[in-house]
Amino acid sequence: MSKKTKQDLIVSAVIYAVIGFFFASGMNMLPDSRVFPNLILGFMAAINTCNVILILSKDRKQRAAGHEEESMMTFQDAKYPLITFLGTVAYVVLFVFTNYFIATAVFIILFMLIEKIRPIWLPFVITAGYCAFIYWLFVVQLSVRLIQ
Repeated sequence: MSKKTKQDLIVSAVIYAVIGFFFASGMNMLPDSRVFPNLILGFMAAINTCNVILILSKDRKQRAAGHEEESMMTFQDAKYPLITFLGTVAYVVLFVFTNYFIATAVFIILFMLIEKIRPIWLPFVITAGYCAFIYWLFVVQLSVRLIQ
């Protein structure tokens, strides 16, 4: 078994563990309330099982054909997913200390600048339009309290 296959199987095992944790956490919910979360967890388990089957069949085919294993993931490959994860964590922290509009505006502008959206004024205009639309729709029309 190649290193990449082992790595993929470890990730799949972690996904199964997370699914099991969420399933066990939902056991104290009311029976009617846990139907949808269990349905989503079932879909996740089915998709992960399909992924495991594909990983193993691909590894078997590569070994039968005598191909060398694919290279492992490098930091360069994982740079943007890591930035996205850290940005999302920062968004949650900023959301706790400010409000929806400030945290969302900062999050959208920073990610558009990271993605090098040009011209430089465009992320600011898009964010202002988005925040104005959300404010109008939820605060003005639906009377939802997004600002505390």
